[in-house]
Amino acid sequence: MNYDRRNEVNFYKKISIILGTILAIIVVGLGVTFYFAQWNLHGVSNMPHFDWTKDRSLDLVGKVEGKNVYKYGISEMTYSTFSANKITAKKYYEKSWVTVDMLTAGGLETSREGYRTYQYDCYYILLTDKAVVFCSNDVPIKEVVQALGK
Repeated sequence: MNYDRRNEVNFYKKISIILGTILAIIVVGLGVTFYFAQWNLHGVSNMPHFDWTKDRSLDLVGKVEGKNVYKYGISEMTYSTFSANKITAKKYYEKSWVTVDMLTAGGLETSREGYRTYQYDCYYILLTDKAVVFCSNDVPIKEVVQALGK
């Protein structure tokens, strides 16, 4: 009888260790996922900060992977760093490690004729074969496409 009880206790110890390990892996995995949704390995936020403007002009901000990066309906774009400093979008896009995938990560993707959009809370990104455009949600997509066509 003692032998059966010892096996039962050992079984419960093993199962609790296994379940605890699985839970720890899940928690760490979720933490890493949420961390990299907001920050990249270089200590810079993946989400820009905007100052909105009523002026709807297409302003060149930089170049990433051969594509021009524009802002439309946005007066100022900055990115936060771990040290709570802000860097301008122009300096951010000059970094060799910035990719188009980093800029569009976490957005709700929609494909249209000749372009894709990535929707976020207060802005969207329009992606074509030659350009990446950050836009306010107040700006219609057709207006941005027409501005790019000029």
